[in-house]
Amino acid sequence: MSTENIPLLNVNGPSAVQFGASKEFQQRSEQQDLDSAFVGCEKRPWMQGKNKPNAHREREAIMTLFAKSKQDYVNTNNVDKLLEEHINFRDLASLSDEDLEMFGFSKTRERAECLKMFAVLPNQDPSYESLCQSKNAQIYNNQIVGNAANHLMYLRSSLAATNYKLQVLPPEDMVVGDKRYASRFALEALNSVQTISDELSKDLRKLQQLQMSESCKQNEEQARDSPAKERNLKLLYFTAIALGTAGAWFWWWLKRSQSPNLGNISVKI
Repeated sequence: MSTENIPLLNVNGPSAVQFGASKEFQQRSEQQDLDSAFVGCEKRPWMQGKNKPNAHREREAIMTLFAKSKQDYVNTNNVDKLLEEHINFRDLASLSDEDLEMFGFSKTRERAECLKMFAVLPNQDPSYESLCQSKNAQIYNNQIVGNAANHLMYLRSSLAATNYKLQVLPPEDMVVGDKRYASRFALEALNSVQTISDELSKDLRKLQQLQMSESCKQNEEQARDSPAKERNLKLLYFTAIALGTAGAWFWWWLKRSQSPNLGNISVKI
């Protein structure tokens, strides 16, 4: 049997091209691809995380990679440390020399060979450095710097205007009471606060008056409705008593008329 006729094994994973119900390609935004590379992206509650990777499959894939490269110095403990830190097969190209040393690769030659092998792996997720050097990141950083510069310019303009105002109208200490002084700006601020508080108190008094008038109207309506309701209840009560009395008297008269009487009985001898 030739190798060309050997059937391929079915791999439980998403295909390279995924179709939806409308027979169209599934669209995925570039921001979602960028966010998926950050550590902790799956833990964000406001983002839909990707499926949890299969630890056994990832372990076998990494062990197979090291076995094909004939690097016998890599043991299972190093691979287990990678999996404990949630490093899967697609994250190997993002590792650095310090990362490998932390994961148990002690020899410098071993780390160099691993980094050289990881650099040529296909289908790898982008690293943090590549994301920072991307075009969108540069545009975003430029926008942040521009907004900060505009904000600082506005602050500088406001401070300059305040300085000019102080030079034209310098603050003067005014006598308030006996041997007490206050700045003119402080007194103006207090006057403005007092004016605003007076307006608020007037509005509150108007609201209280409206509430009191509304409650008075409701009480008057209830007072007008209560005598009529009481009168109707009394009329219904006495009508029920009269009907009950008439019914009882009629029942008693009917029973008396149907009962035998001595005057109506004739004895025949």
